[in-house]
This record gives sequence, C-alpha cells and structure tokens, in this order.
Amino acid sequence: MRSLGLIAALVLLLASVAAAQPAANIGTNPPGSILYVVGGAIAKVAADAGTAKLTVQPYSGTSTFLPMLESGELELGVNNAVDVGLAFNGPTYKIGGRNPFPHTPGLRLVMRSAPLMVAPVVRRDSPIKTIHDVKGKRLTGEYPANLASWYNVFGELSSAGLAWKDVRVIPVAGLNEGVDALIQGRADVSTYGLNGAKVREADAAVGVRHLSIDCSSDGEKRLRAGVPGYYPRRVKKEDDGGRRHPSLSPGGDALLPRARRLDGGDRAGSAAADQSRALIRATASSVCSREPKAVRRK
Repeated sequence: MRSLGLIAALVLLLASVAAAQPAANIGTNPPGSILYVVGGAIAKVAADAGTAKLTVQPYSGTSTFLPMLESGELELGVNNAVDVGLAFNGPTYKIGGRNPFPHTPGLRLVMRSAPLMVAPVVRRDSPIKTIHDVKGKRLTGEYPANLASWYNVFGELSSAGLAWKDVRVIPVAGLNEGVDALIQGRADVSTYGLNGAKVREADAAVGVRHLSIDCSSDGEKRLRAGVPGYYPRRVKKEDDGGRRHPSLSPGGDALLPRARRLDGGDRAGSAAADQSRALIRATASSVCSREPKAVRRK
C-alpha cells in the first residue's frame, strides 16, 4: 500500500510539472523543408529545457497559416522575414510589384531565429551552369500555397538582372511540388532551402545540384533592390551540398512570429494573460540560450 501511495504521489507531481509548462502549436512549412526543421528544433530545445511544450504543425506553406496567427487559431509560426513584412504592412507595401499576402497586422515578433538560405536547383547533368543560363528555361513559379517561394525565385532572378518575363513559368502549388516538377522533368529549374531534405531526396532520385546567384557586387545590389531584406550569403565548398565551387545564396532571416492574442488583451493579471506571457518568455529564453554565437543578436 505504501508503494502504491508513493507511485500515486509521483504521478501527481509529474502531472503538476507538466501542467505548469505552457503549451502551444507552432506552424511551419511542410516536412522536408528547412523551416519544418527549424520549427522542430525550436520545439525540441524548449522541451529539453523543460520550459514549454510546442507541437509542430506543418502546413503547405507559411502564407497559409499567417491568417491563423491573426485569428489566434495558431499561437506561433516560423516564417521568412519577407512574408512577415508583407503580411504585417498590408497591401500598400509591395515587393516585385505585388503583395498577395492576407493583411495580418496582429502579428507580433518573439525572436529572430537564423539566416535562411535558399538557392536554385537543377538536375546534376543540366547544361545550366549559372543563374544567367536560366533565361528562357522552364522555371517553377506562382506558388499560391507558399508565396515566399515566389519572392525567393524573384530575388534569384533579380541578382542576374532577369525577371519572370525572361523565363517559361511552370505553375506549381508549393515548394515541394516545385522540386517534384524538376524530378519529373516538367521543369528545368526550381528553388529550395539550401540542402533541405527534399533536395537530398531529389538528389538520390535523379541527381541535382544548387546554382549560385550572381556573385558580383552588381548582383548583390540587384538582389537587395529586388527583395528588400534579402542579402547574399557565401557558401563554402564543403557546405555546398552538390555544388562544385564556392558560391552565393540569397538569404533572409527566419522569424518566430506569434498571435496577438498572446498579449492577454486587457485582462492583465488574468490566468490566460499570465500563461501567454509565460509561453513567450519560455520559448524565447530556451531557444536564445542555445542560439549559436554567429547568429545571436548583439
């Protein structure tokens, strides 16, 4: 009887500890993407630190769950900085002459995560050797389920002084579908997060490699002018995942936005408000404490 009592007491203690941890869902891109990995890493770090219980909820693209952050159906997300900027500022703020994002003025920022690098992807035996060779080729585009990919490609083209009118657009829904089109031979070029799981899958299936953007100073100027917030990142040979030489990738920050409802509204001091603040503090503190020095804010 005594042992049963000890077991019962232990169960109650563990239950109280678990209940004390704030819990939330964190939206990400689909499995295979870089942002899915980032979301999983944030959830694991928070869990290991014992500060918060985050459940990764993948969607077809970051643009599909931004309205859920606005409505409060979703608590956290992992997003490209350009997504967040366009969605937060609304339709009058445009990049590349457009802003198809739903207006989400209720977004609030928990933290900057890390640089997010993307790059064009071609088959390994493709005659396309530089971003300039993409002109006139079949390039995946539109991306209604993952609007950030449209801007990624736009930035890559901009670095070479090219635009969407200079390529043959192969419409795809999202970023994984873009790589599928490349595998299936329906497209000559797609784009993806550098060395993402989907890229490695494609490499195993048909053999692929990343392309560099224009590495010149003029190329950098065109990239920054085309997509404000993007910047070039040099990739070392040992990290290039199928590239044959050091090159540049367009990069932007990965951000962790949250729902405005986590402010707790006017109910300061309420249990809901206290739990919301605890969730925000727990997530940011546990992740920032593990953040590499190279990306930690000064």
